[in-house]
Amino acid sequence: MARIVAHDLHVDLFRPRFTTDQHLQYRLTNRSGDHISSESDGTKILWSYTEGLRKLLNYIKTKYNNPTIYITETGFDDYEDGTVTREEIIEDTKRIEYHQKHLRQLQKAIMKENFTINE
Repeated sequence: MARIVAHDLHVDLFRPRFTTDQHLQYRLTNRSGDHISSESDGTKILWSYTEGLRKLLNYIKTKYNNPTIYITETGFDDYEDGTVTREEIIEDTKRIEYHQKHLRQLQKAIMKENFTINE
């Protein structure tokens, strides 16, 4: 699932390690117990939350006085375990849906929240 991050107040400062030095807790659900995404990309490591793109753009616009933003990558994490047919690989519907959903959120940011896109 998509991960929700919270500040971790209970980090052992005398036993530093890479998993705790950020003082963060990674959770699968929010305070209400809801998942923010039910879809993963191919590897099941990364989970997609397409509304997050629009919400992040709106936050940046408000917090930082509408700066110029360049979206350089919205990649799809893929995994092929040998069971996917050649036709499925060529069709690539999951990747197409992934990009369509992100572009829809970008369109909402432009149309509903007056987010400016530069070329």
